[in-house]
Amino acid sequence: QAGISAPHLAYDGDTLVGFITLAMSTVRLEKHERPAEAPVSTLPALLVAQLAVDKSAHGRGVGTWLLRFASGVAQSLRHQAGCRYLAVDCDT
Repeated sequence: QAGISAPHLAYDGDTLVGFITLAMSTVRLEKHERPAEAPVSTLPALLVAQLAVDKSAHGRGVGTWLLRFASGVAQSLRHQAGCRYLAVDCDT
C-alpha cells in the first residue's frame, strides 16, 4: 500500500552475483483477459522492478534463479494478497 519495494540479494559464497527488487503493483486487464470471478479491471501483481546479474556470473543461471524466486514469492502471496500475476518492468 505504501509503494515499498524489497531488494533481494543473490550470493555465490561471499560474492554478490545479482539482485532482484520486488514490489506490489497491479495489472490492468481487458474484460476478455480477466478470470470469470474477477469483476474488476485491475488485479494485484508482484512487480519485478529491478533485476541485475554481475558480469562474472553471466551464463550461470543466476537471472533464471532470481525470476524463479520471484515466481515463488508471487505464489506465496496468491492466498495472502490475491496476487495472481508476476509483472516484469524491464529494459536491457
